[in-house]
Amino acid sequence: TLNCLESFRQQYEQGVHVFEVDLRMTRDLQVVLRHDWRAGWQTGISETSVPTLDEFRARPLLGKYTPLTFRDLLLLMEEYPDICIVTDTKFTDAETVTVQFEAMLEDARSLGLSYLFDRIVVQVYSQLMFRVVDSIGEFPHYVYTLYAEGFNRTEQAFADIMTFCTESGVMGVTMWDYWWKAEFAPIARESGVEVYVHTVNDVQKAAELLVSGVSGVYTDSIVPE
Repeated sequence: TLNCLESFRQQYEQGVHVFEVDLRMTRDLQVVLRHDWRAGWQTGISETSVPTLDEFRARPLLGKYTPLTFRDLLLLMEEYPDICIVTDTKFTDAETVTVQFEAMLEDARSLGLSYLFDRIVVQVYSQLMFRVVDSIGEFPHYVYTLYAEGFNRTEQAFADIMTFCTESGVMGVTMWDYWWKAEFAPIARESGVEVYVHTVNDVQKAAELLVSGVSGVYTDSIVPE
């Protein structure tokens, strides 16, 4: 939840190699790892007091955990070559999306680490957002998450989404766990598009979903073992 250095290392040591990270922009339009700007996590930071990059970095999370910037994340990816990242960038409007992703690209270029985007899966929340991000370039992998737009759970609607993904080169779809139906599995298999569900923290439920045809689960706490 905190997107902090300590939680990354703890999960990595327990065998997690794919991480979804929450990405926000600071007041000076730099990208950092934080789910939202709620008060109480960092001194003086709240929805009405968004920090600059320097302010964000200087204030420990809950008084003791290390906050991470997108640059820090890239350096971790360089240090740990066996991890992959899924982005959760929160916004869908074209202007904000463009500013955010161009800032991410600039961080990578300035560090000489642009090649790391080959291990980053960009999560998009609409077909329009996909077109905006894809027009910026340099992002080879996408997953289309459905919670922002909604989904009526019919087999035809699911098939239409699969068609969009195959035609656009989107590798996977993500949905709420309770939206998944076993009837979707043969449609997904035929399309070759992976399907993921979120957020699942019960081991038995995760196992049942995997057996029913989903490719993987988003989780806060389950580790591979």
